[in-house]
Amino acid sequence: MGMPGGVVIGMLSGTEDVQDQLVGRDEALAELVYGLEAAAGAVVAGPAGIGKTALVRAAAADPAYHAVTVRGSRVSGQTPFGALAWMISDLPEGAAARPERLLQELGSLLEERAGGKQVLLLLDNVEFLDDWTALAVSQLIRRSDVRVLATAVNFSESSPDILALWTEGLLHRVDLGPLTMEQTRRLMQKILGGPVSTMAVQSIQRHSGGVPQLVTLLTRDQAGVGSLVRLDGAWALAKPLVFSGQVAEVITARLQKLPPDERSLIQLLALSGDLPLSVVLKLFPADTMDSLEEARMVEVSGQGVRLSGRSTDAAIAAAIAPGRSRELWEEISALVNPSLLSPWATLRFARWTLACQGTLDPETALLAAGLASASDDPLSALLFIRAVPEDHRSPAMLLAEVRALKESGDCSGALRALGALPPSPYPEDPETWVELMLQKAALLQVLPGHGDAAEVLDLITPEIPALGGNAARHTREARVLLMRSALAIDSGRPGDVPDGLGAVAVDRTLGPPVRLQALVLQAQVLALSGHGEELLSLLQPFKDGFQGTQGANTLDAVHIRMFLALVAAGEHRLAEQLVVELVDGSNRRAFRGSTGDVAIGVVHALCGRTDSALELLTSAAGQIRLQDPLDVLLSCRHSPHRFLRFGGTLRKPAGGRLQEQPTATVRRNWCG
Repeated sequence: MGMPGGVVIGMLSGTEDVQDQLVGRDEALAELVYGLEAAAGAVVAGPAGIGKTALVRAAAADPAYHAVTVRGSRVSGQTPFGALAWMISDLPEGAAARPERLLQELGSLLEERAGGKQVLLLLDNVEFLDDWTALAVSQLIRRSDVRVLATAVNFSESSPDILALWTEGLLHRVDLGPLTMEQTRRLMQKILGGPVSTMAVQSIQRHSGGVPQLVTLLTRDQAGVGSLVRLDGAWALAKPLVFSGQVAEVITARLQKLPPDERSLIQLLALSGDLPLSVVLKLFPADTMDSLEEARMVEVSGQGVRLSGRSTDAAIAAAIAPGRSRELWEEISALVNPSLLSPWATLRFARWTLACQGTLDPETALLAAGLASASDDPLSALLFIRAVPEDHRSPAMLLAEVRALKESGDCSGALRALGALPPSPYPEDPETWVELMLQKAALLQVLPGHGDAAEVLDLITPEIPALGGNAARHTREARVLLMRSALAIDSGRPGDVPDGLGAVAVDRTLGPPVRLQALVLQAQVLALSGHGEELLSLLQPFKDGFQGTQGANTLDAVHIRMFLALVAAGEHRLAEQLVVELVDGSNRRAFRGSTGDVAIGVVHALCGRTDSALELLTSAAGQIRLQDPLDVLLSCRHSPHRFLRFGGTLRKPAGGRLQEQPTATVRRNWCG
């Protein structure tokens, strides 16, 4: 039977350096110390592998304590005093037959072995203690014979005697959650011995779920296979994560210990994502699923059956041999209709199908591509679109391909994919033609020498009145206005911005994305025109009215423009505050990838904080040299203030002054 908690987390328990799990746990450790000083101790609750045991051991390291470990388990929990059997064996014969005598003898034994120190019981898996052991521990605590530090995955399932200690205030409870992104960064830096780029941290965080054990093992594995590389003293993400190292070895070994049906179901869910309950029950006995659900290795919800700790599915899938993966795919593909799966499962199933040399129908490929782009995975989106033969691709699939190429940083490839668009709308899909033309104008805006973006907009404008109803026409007219405004601003010609930006920004008949873009373009015009006070009047409405309401790409673009407007107006403090507010480890709403590092680093430089600027910009520069999928260089190049000349790699020579290397030596995968 699997360990409690997420399936992968349980499999990894005990495989990493315990000290690694203390990174970012200062506050939790202080709570344990408080519990020992102000009460009889504390209980740490949280998923298996989250670092509970490491935290307890750190608190118990005080030389004033004599620590005694008592481990609960499913097996020992079935026998009276099972977890205490190893101590009871040292007591006089017959002591266990009388509870009162047992308590006296246990207390005396612990006191004797403590040698004058305070006895500290370390109770691992306290929810698995049998009722007799729980009663004995409770009485020892109430008699002040011992203090306790306990761990639990599901503390609410503990014996009533243990729960009473908490409800009465004798035990202080600490709920231990996953690491935030910044805590993950600190842990990675400790393991690697140097700064780590934000893109690298985001990738590890996404696939580890913030579980310290997985962060540790994944970081070590990626450094070993070259997914993480060191440039100029900072670590950066060079390629997608690989799941074939220590994590896969541990998972494979653990899977082999499960019964065949349970192992197969875990493998299937790791490869496919959510599956309808009806499909699972066609393949596996109900007892198999019930057993895994009881062990908290799978979850059953309205969407179907899935693994606990879904962020680690990729690690389990990587441990499955290709032949076994193909065998499972053939079995499940005959039972599953991709259109009926959840979005997560559709994405996983499409990726799995291609890995098994299967085929995707155009509808499923287009849906999966959209889901991949929404998940900041444009390379997978391209894979799905290009799995469909060109003669079977619709204009909508071309649009998805162009967007994915742009998001992956290949703007030249996106422009080539557009090829020769017809000068008039597709009869069967006029809306997609407008979107493709707008994409083309945006690409020409950032790819000098390939055409005139204004001419493309001139082709769109006369076609708009004939497309759709009044609302659709109004939205398209506004979007063309925004594009013309952006062209003028990014070309350093604020005087050529057409009238109407302010009206668009407050027009409630338009969608939030359109209004948001109008507001930030208006802010840039004000900054470039020397109207800083009017710009500041837009900042609070921008924060209050639009944060968190848009897709990731829209948020990133508009916040970069607002940041640039503030810097252009000389409002460096407000620019820094904006970035800090939005680069939040638990809810990163904008400035994805390296953009936040660059933005804050540049503000540090402008404010004379050279060392802080150097640390951030060095890690960002190393990342950009390897990958720049979010076009950080391009975004920086569009600064109206021309302070963001970050097209090169900042470095610190012997003299200690920042220098810049030519752009051509470091540009990779960006537009231009």
